[in-house]
Amino acid sequence: MSTKQRGSVSSITRDGSKTWFWAIRLDVVGQDQRQCKRFGYPTRTAATAALDHVRELLAVAGSDDHTRRLVGDLVVTRSRRGGELPAVEEVRRRYGAGLDPAAATPTVEEWCVEWLATKRRVRPATRAAYEYRLETYFYPHLGDVPLDRLRADHVTAALDWLDARNAVVAAALAAGTRVPSDPLDRRATPRVVGPATQRLLLDALAMALNGAIKRRLIAFNAAREVDPPEAERHAARVWSPDQVAAFLGHAETTGDELLPLWRLVVLRGLRRGEVTGLRWDDLDLDARTLRVERTLTATGPRGAVTGPPKTASSRRTVSLSPGDVAALAAHRSAQLRARLAAGAAYDAGPGGGWVFARADGSPTPPYAVNRRFTALAVAAGVPVIRVHDGRHTAATLGLEGGLATRLVSDQLGHSKTAITQDTYQHVRRARLDAAAETVDDLVFGTRAERTTANEPPLD
Repeated sequence: MSTKQRGSVSSITRDGSKTWFWAIRLDVVGQDQRQCKRFGYPTRTAATAALDHVRELLAVAGSDDHTRRLVGDLVVTRSRRGGELPAVEEVRRRYGAGLDPAAATPTVEEWCVEWLATKRRVRPATRAAYEYRLETYFYPHLGDVPLDRLRADHVTAALDWLDARNAVVAAALAAGTRVPSDPLDRRATPRVVGPATQRLLLDALAMALNGAIKRRLIAFNAAREVDPPEAERHAARVWSPDQVAAFLGHAETTGDELLPLWRLVVLRGLRRGEVTGLRWDDLDLDARTLRVERTLTATGPRGAVTGPPKTASSRRTVSLSPGDVAALAAHRSAQLRARLAAGAAYDAGPGGGWVFARADGSPTPPYAVNRRFTALAVAAGVPVIRVHDGRHTAATLGLEGGLATRLVSDQLGHSKTAITQDTYQHVRRARLDAAAETVDDLVFGTRAERTTANEPPLD
């Protein structure tokens, strides 16, 4: 019997009214010729059209018995639960792409949650960052879209909303007014999201969709069909030795409790996450060393998680100066006094407690470090730079001071000196220029002597 001849349409009278239903026998996984019925159609025409839809779905599989049984399962499940059968073209497209034509399609949010749960090999901080980006910027716009219906237009619309929201936020900040609320904005404190961050958002979505492709849930990656915004690469801004001295001098004069943190950033080159992730057990003040064993990473405006250092070479021992040791020792004494005063309210945790802890013993979050750093720079009268530019400052000071590139590379935790050389090429250029003048001085005399020799004789 052909597929078109299967099934029948009949009527039934209940409570004095006639309704129509269709019935068909079809093969499902593990069972042949299972009967399936669906009631509730007002006319024979409506019931016949519904049965024809079922027949067309079964016909998609052709002679593929396994796929036909999968479609049979889909028809039985949807009919029993009163659900809507998928469009024939959609099932045909999925079958043609090698996907399971009868698979239940999750929404974008449902799939992303499942995908994140499987990311066990990534660092906890990375997983948390993916979760924040997807939940904050894409779920409000794409979360309810069926995964296999997601198109580039959906993703573009989400980014277009972000551009428009950026304009609103920027205008409010410029005017010194409150940022207007928006139900699609889940951020506690809206801020302008630049091109570089937008690329990270798009990358997170693209990785989640790649996972769906591997699971054969979708055939293409909608996020990869969207052109990412162009992100300008800004050269690192660094402080001069005088500016570093002014900044640290101001922090010391005002009794800033994070003075040793600033020293470790702008003089020793620790990353923000490395310095906020320090525990007292990582320090040996007698030996004047500290070990970088973990990093504290921001996962959003108000969240942070600990994880391993950025790379294998980032796990390193850093030498401290006598000034660093003195600042850390004073900080330790002040913290112990605060800890005694707080009593049971202070949670030191394992590892001797956090070096840079808040009043309750928890680590100082990265966002708080950013705000404090900026405020201190303004108060000290030095240019405002990023905390990460403080790390660049430490590297630049070392190279300008004549330290070998290998030493600076080890201090920063770079895996290769080539990374240090490429990143701080501006310093190398200045040193090469100075070297060229040094050779000239050796041959022709000092610059002062050459200037004097070229001056016209006095009358």
